[in-house]
Amino acid sequence: LNSKTNPVGYPVVIEEQGYEGKAAKLVTRDARSTLAALAKAYITAGSVFTGSFEYDMLGALQPGGALKMTHFGVVYDKNPLRFKGVYKYTPGSPFIRTTDGVATETEEVDECAIQAVLYTITSEDETLDGSNIDSDDERIVARARLEDGTAKSDWTEFDLSFVWKDGATYDAGKTYKLAIICSSSKDGANFNGAANSTLI
Repeated sequence: LNSKTNPVGYPVVIEEQGYEGKAAKLVTRDARSTLAALAKAYITAGSVFTGSFEYDMLGALQPGGALKMTHFGVVYDKNPLRFKGVYKYTPGSPFIRTTDGVATETEEVDECAIQAVLYTITSEDETLDGSNIDSDDERIVARARLEDGTAKSDWTEFDLSFVWKDGATYDAGKTYKLAIICSSSKDGANFNGAANSTLI
């Protein structure tokens, strides 16, 4: 995310000093001075996920169109039990909230998001995206989500159980996709987050 007058940096970079070796460093960027602002995308949260990003310039300008460009999940043929890892998180400032296409700085404190979502598919090109990954979509059968997204100055372990929907169980005869999603701003998909919030 760069403009000629105000380079703001990449939202995902390599952190040389990871927990063991290198790590992914996700940084929420203030995009108010970039071309992204034309699409009312005033912040860009750093994110990594399993799946693909399918850029659609015209679609991005439609209401909610940017959310549909993140295609979450890869085909997964096992029964996931736990989602484990290590992270550090520092919320940034100012918090930028987007309401009705207008960006406002608030006193809110940002939080990160780390989750894994298992969902059923009927064909391999079927996917959930930013518009429905956090919904009650009937295809979603299990989720492992970090509930505490607040600041963690030291390396912090997470070990999350997959919570299955009522009545749902793993069925080896079905086809699933597993989406792992990490973001430096938990509501970044809706362009709400704090400049320089950093998840490693």
